[in-house]
Amino acid sequence: MISSLTQTSWKDCLEVAAKSDIGLRRYNNQDAHAEDLAGSQQAFLDRGHLFLVADGMGAHAAGETASKKAAEVIPLAYRKLRDLPPPEALREAVREANQEIFQCAQANENFRGMGTTVSALAVLPSGAWIAQVGDSRVYRCRGDVIEQLSQDHSLAWELRRLPEDIRPQYVPKNIITRSLGPQMDVEVDLEGPFPVQPGDIFVLCTDGLSGQVSDEEIGQIVRALPPAEAVETLVNLANLRGGPDNITVTVVRVKATAHCASSGDATGDAVFPARSRWIRLAGYLCIAVGIIGFAVALFGVAQLKLLAHPSVWGILILPLVALFFGFYLLSHPAQTDGPVLRLGNPSAPYSTANCAFRRETLENLLQILAELEDAARQENWDIDWSLLEKLRTSAVAARDDRLGEAIADACRAINHVMTRARQQRRQTHPAPNDPFFRQL
Repeated sequence: MISSLTQTSWKDCLEVAAKSDIGLRRYNNQDAHAEDLAGSQQAFLDRGHLFLVADGMGAHAAGETASKKAAEVIPLAYRKLRDLPPPEALREAVREANQEIFQCAQANENFRGMGTTVSALAVLPSGAWIAQVGDSRVYRCRGDVIEQLSQDHSLAWELRRLPEDIRPQYVPKNIITRSLGPQMDVEVDLEGPFPVQPGDIFVLCTDGLSGQVSDEEIGQIVRALPPAEAVETLVNLANLRGGPDNITVTVVRVKATAHCASSGDATGDAVFPARSRWIRLAGYLCIAVGIIGFAVALFGVAQLKLLAHPSVWGILILPLVALFFGFYLLSHPAQTDGPVLRLGNPSAPYSTANCAFRRETLENLLQILAELEDAARQENWDIDWSLLEKLRTSAVAARDDRLGEAIADACRAINHVMTRARQQRRQTHPAPNDPFFRQL
């Protein structure tokens, strides 16, 4: 299933697409994803837009149930926890999902031990926050650099901390050390705030993608293509390389930021809406009390003709203090809210890769396309050969200064063949685990 949406007004900040695929070796899809966009300008200022991917685990339908519950509970809880600043609300929403999954597992013997990873991204006018449990991932692509902003909670990543001379030579990549569901409580990594700029591209994915497609390739593809075409290409590449697991990917491209934050303070109200409003209200109240108190005290002193009396300054000092404190609160809301900003983990990014367009990537894509073309001719697929030839010729003839366009053309050609292949193979091979694609 693929979803693609482009919003207007406050929603015009982002262009989003998401897709989840069963892969080639699984009989059910235990992945889930959610895109919860704010329904109004005020909702955007208060909570921003929320995205998440989840990768379930467990026998029978347990993993599918766990990931689906995470995708349902977290957005609802995040919006519901209005008294908390967005970062705290995001973390508590993940914990709430953990408790519901745990309780569901305890109530049903078939679901015992079920769990799910979750990688959640909240994009606010002030920046982006990430909540992380497990080994799904969140990337940010900016310019020629792609950064992994989330940490894998896996045995392989834990052992990376050991000195190289005592580190095991082989470590299974599929052993995770933290997930939602197995325990009543869970530790949630909270990362942020990350600055958001026009042109930034965030990628959320399960390990069905990151295990088959390199960070450099992910970065080049999401830079070359609009989000909807990018997610289609990434899923196709993961399947063409074996598709050993379910594949889920969400691409969020930032189109604009300035007008989105124009109605709120980028460092105060946007991240801490409830708390900042109370601080501003307290500031206005102190100023009002100060002005009224000062006026009353001055009037009383004048009436009693005590202006020259030594105690007059003691009468006026309290209104002056109230005025000063009120102006201070209004001019320093972000500093007053500062301690909560330290909730984030300062360790990110955890890895960085160069995703500048490369001819090697283009050649790899063209090789995949050639193999697909051979298969299409042998199987007599219903292909638009003129379109395919146009895209392939454009990609092959590309100069170094338009490698991005060439990569996009090669990806579009691959997507065209794969779409037609699926349509035709469904008619002749209705089983979900068609072995044909594993031979490519």
